[in-house]
Amino acid sequence: MKANATRDFWTESSKPPSFKALIAMTKGDAAETIKDIVFPQRCPVCGDAIPIERRINVRNLKRNRQQFKKDEKTYLRMLYPAYVCRECISELSYISKPYCKKCGKQLSKVFPLNQKNNDHTARDEKLCTDCTKKERLFIQSRAILNYDETAREIMAGLKYKSKSEYAGLLSLLAAERLYEWVTEVKPDVIVPVPIHKERLIKRGYNQAELIGNGISEFTGIPQRTDLLYRIKNTKAQKELSAEERLLNLQNSFIADNKTGKISGQIKAASENEEGLRVLLIDDIYTTGSTMEACTEALLRAGAGSVYGICICAGMDTPRIDVRQKH
Repeated sequence: MKANATRDFWTESSKPPSFKALIAMTKGDAAETIKDIVFPQRCPVCGDAIPIERRINVRNLKRNRQQFKKDEKTYLRMLYPAYVCRECISELSYISKPYCKKCGKQLSKVFPLNQKNNDHTARDEKLCTDCTKKERLFIQSRAILNYDETAREIMAGLKYKSKSEYAGLLSLLAAERLYEWVTEVKPDVIVPVPIHKERLIKRGYNQAELIGNGISEFTGIPQRTDLLYRIKNTKAQKELSAEERLLNLQNSFIADNKTGKISGQIKAASENEEGLRVLLIDDIYTTGSTMEACTEALLRAGAGSVYGICICAGMDTPRIDVRQKH
């Protein structure tokens, strides 16, 4: 299959195919097709149903993944039509250089040096404001989307409106856009940031786990949900200041097993001398307090190193130098 075949997958016929034609396209996977008819995948940006032909085409493509073994990134790009509209994917605001080399937050491309004459220069810092002030326990974290209005609506749908299918696009974005970085990091396992059992019962799922499942499928890195637990039902972080977030998360996570006693399972999970290399998955990065609290628990339990992927991150507020030019 040619690399530009994705253009064909974006296109569907003006006349919807008959049920018989759809079943013929499924190559024996009729159950999934019927599921798509009854519960159609919806675009996370506009909410429209994804045409079923595109869903079937991409499922058939997944069956032939082996032929893309030498070009995994092209394969991942070809999956987008099953998760999002062609027009809508350009509505997303992607984090690009310059971004913080520690947490992945977008840095502003220009910032004012002098408020009076509005002189500007290109920004060349490598760290965001928060990461210049704090030592981070995690090695590095990356994010994909700026947390703008579009991203807010997508994340609100996923977390509070039972739009669990949105995790499909978000995990694909992470796997495709961070493909080179993940390949370089070589994590042993994916670990989603856990939610408390009471919140899990209320919501029905852990959004970070759904995203982690997708990243695991797209990358082949196994996901483990038995290495990190949330034992404290904390307040929602969005309601708190940076200082309150830290206090809110104190002693909220334990790693290795539910008892909090170190059994050695994390150390045993790695074949590397330097210890288990964990890729921590979360939905939104703001101050880094959740990532730090989880990293601390994992390292205490014997993990060798922790990296992170967050789907969204707020943009850094640049420092302003109001010194006058002489």
